[in-house]
Amino acid sequence: MTRPLLAVVSKSSFWTLSVAHGPKKSLHRQKNRDSVVYDVHSKEALKSKQVYVFGFSATGALGNEKYLGLHGKPGVAGVSRPTPLRYSPSLGVPLKAACGYGFTTYIYEGSHGDFGVYGCGINSDGQLGSQSVGLKTKLATGDSVNVVPELVRISVRLDNTQKQVYRPSHVACGRAHTIISYENLKESNSDTPPLVFSLGNNVFGQCGREIVPGEKYDHDMEVITKIVLPPEIKSIKQLVCGQDHTLLLSSDGVVYSCGLGSDGQTGLGHYNVVDRFTAVKGSLMNERVCLLSSRGDTVLALTESNKLFAWGNNEYGQIWPLDQDIQVPEPVHLNLDHCIVPIESHLSSDNVHVGEIQSIACAGSMCCIVNKIGQIKW
Repeated sequence: MTRPLLAVVSKSSFWTLSVAHGPKKSLHRQKNRDSVVYDVHSKEALKSKQVYVFGFSATGALGNEKYLGLHGKPGVAGVSRPTPLRYSPSLGVPLKAACGYGFTTYIYEGSHGDFGVYGCGINSDGQLGSQSVGLKTKLATGDSVNVVPELVRISVRLDNTQKQVYRPSHVACGRAHTIISYENLKESNSDTPPLVFSLGNNVFGQCGREIVPGEKYDHDMEVITKIVLPPEIKSIKQLVCGQDHTLLLSSDGVVYSCGLGSDGQTGLGHYNVVDRFTAVKGSLMNERVCLLSSRGDTVLALTESNKLFAWGNNEYGQIWPLDQDIQVPEPVHLNLDHCIVPIESHLSSDNVHVGEIQSIACAGSMCCIVNKIGQIKW
């Protein structure tokens, strides 16, 4: 058996390391397979900004129609190494990307100063907007899904005045919904409020709009809604989607949430669904949050004073101060003064100090932090 130990991204390379247990031959094969360095900054790639994709490909989320095995040709179930994304150069320069559950979205800046949001992958709930190029395919599970196999533009309707002022600034994707923000990026001192739009499934209010009982979702039903934001939000620092909840971090360090709260993932002190962005308070009341992370139903929040908070699902002990509670409905401060060191790492706890946190990541069943000197803890 193998347990992943590290996954490291540097400015020039991406590599993974694992700790393996078993016969020597198996260990050797495992070492060769898992201690791999991928050079994603070759001379050719350095000439222009490039998006690299890898992972499960049967949903079209990697933006390559050939992976789906259409027209009687064999498909590709997964791509195991970073591969350049196929897209037309006319789209321009990729600025941001977001991964959902079987779909992907991007923000591009065109060569003429125009900006656009694009997406590919599953669109069964309209999370990529109404698209005429979608096609039906079946996953290995037997489930039939509508997919957009290659990048298409997601049309967000702005009036002529808004088109002159607003640019897409953030994009985030959940299980079956997408959130896109637009801001006035031309004038940094402008009082123009941000615009936030939602697409896709809103069963739990994760799109930040009123839940409509019995509402239908499909690839050809365009439901792109401009979200009514709390008036105190003047600009947006980050958008994050968990599985069925959404988080918004304002530039003044306040966290807002909406969506499913059955695991406490909205951080609002209860387990109900919420269909309007609401400020997360509790232990965060006098803190300025600078970074958020959530992919499943657990949330991490890092403050400007280097404090780490967590809330939501705790089935796997991610929120260790409350090891008896499997759901945590409000922010809890995580004490990083003491670390648990895996035996196989051959390190002493005396040699491990977290220090200043550089980045945080939150998956479905584990959390991870990177400190200022590049060490990874989880």
